[in-house]
Amino acid sequence: MIMLVFFLTSPIYGLGSAGVIRIGMYLGANEPVKAKQVARVLTICICCLSVAIATVLMLNRNVVGHLYSSDPRVWTSMTGICTLAASGYILLSLFYSSMAILVAQARALPILVAFFSGAWVIGVPTAYVVGIYWHIGLLGVWMGMSLGYGVTTFVAFYGATTTNWEDEAANAVLRSNAKQQQITETTRLLQDQL
Repeated sequence: MIMLVFFLTSPIYGLGSAGVIRIGMYLGANEPVKAKQVARVLTICICCLSVAIATVLMLNRNVVGHLYSSDPRVWTSMTGICTLAASGYILLSLFYSSMAILVAQARALPILVAFFSGAWVIGVPTAYVVGIYWHIGLLGVWMGMSLGYGVTTFVAFYGATTTNWEDEAANAVLRSNAKQQQITETTRLLQDQL
């Protein structure tokens, strides 16, 4: 199931990568208004694509189990998992766009807090309790992990939406200038050695 989700998510990864490049370019050029516009467009595009992917997954929820097994119990379980995955997929679109925005801004702390709190503090223990301890099974594990990713999404979305774009542009310009000075110094040292 996870490989199917990764396959369906590949266009979103492409959009996210394009967004990182374009937002980073505008921040490095000290154009925070354009960077913020790209972030909005990126979020809208990813959300629309997520709705389309979730719709395909939801409409085919009774078929997905047949891809993995000939056991009717697996078919029933996969129908429930696909329903949960399709429902959460739209929320996950905010996760993907928020992560792209935070990566473009080179803001590691909100990403760290989002993943640590959501995936490890909430997701894994909840998946264990609901899936194993309460004997709900694989669907319970998915429910617990979904709750964890919900927290991860909330923290990342908060970090992305409370951005001071002018400060992030100034930071990007400083990083770019420092990198350029380092490249210039390295080039000069190499030329001196020749």
